[in-house]
Amino acid sequence: MRLVGYQPQYFPRLHYFARILNTDIFSISDHVQFVKSHSFPVSGGGHKRGKSYQAHSPIKSSQGVQFLTLPIMHGGLLPISQTNVDYSHGWPNKHIGALQMCYGSAARAQEMLSELKGLLKQGYDTLAELNIATIVWALAWILGKDAPHATVDTVNEWLTEPHPFRLQKVVVQSQTSIAPPGEGRDAMEWIIDTCKTLGATEYYHGGTASAAYLDAGRIEAAGITLVEQDWTCPPYVQQFPEDGFMPNLSIIDLVANEGVERVQTVLKG
Repeated sequence: MRLVGYQPQYFPRLHYFARILNTDIFSISDHVQFVKSHSFPVSGGGHKRGKSYQAHSPIKSSQGVQFLTLPIMHGGLLPISQTNVDYSHGWPNKHIGALQMCYGSAARAQEMLSELKGLLKQGYDTLAELNIATIVWALAWILGKDAPHATVDTVNEWLTEPHPFRLQKVVVQSQTSIAPPGEGRDAMEWIIDTCKTLGATEYYHGGTASAAYLDAGRIEAAGITLVEQDWTCPPYVQQFPEDGFMPNLSIIDLVANEGVERVQTVLKG
């Protein structure tokens, strides 16, 4: 039984969906601390800081990669499930306008944009709720479902039906008894606890996690096998082809430009 734990991101990138769809249990880690940026290892040694993507989503514009950025109301070091989005700047209209400009001519643009207007203008109490809504929306499109108002429970119902991926269940960690890292509890203890609580024998992770913080010895000593994601974004139809193919953008870019079968093929790798 394979598990992946991932913070809820804003309209996540394609490798995020490729990873969660190739696991049995997707544990949404909404109770970990919100951060704007992470430290990433780089080839040759050392680290650099980059976006955490909890409040950013990369789309393709005529000028290259453009980020949809969420304004956050700061109130200390809070978990994502207690971090509030600042609606005073009118960002939903700005994001919808950017999406219309970038994807207005895409194959599935009008249906997609209509749903996204409703999703973004709904208003959410926390960043976690907003980001989970974007993940659920994307899973509906990936699975070929017409459900703009779906929830995690809806997704779990879909996953009981035949579908082309490994995923069986989505779990929101703040709704479980699993405590987040912090106060003497490190990430390894949290991973082990999550796997044991949810009945997983494999933990699926990315290369960045392996290089940055995973202690393979501790995890494997607990009877959990580590499996590293091996997925490369294949080319698919994009807007502004004269600028070349740009891999691993927001899920928005893929579903705007391709039909369900091609979307599924790209995410299977």
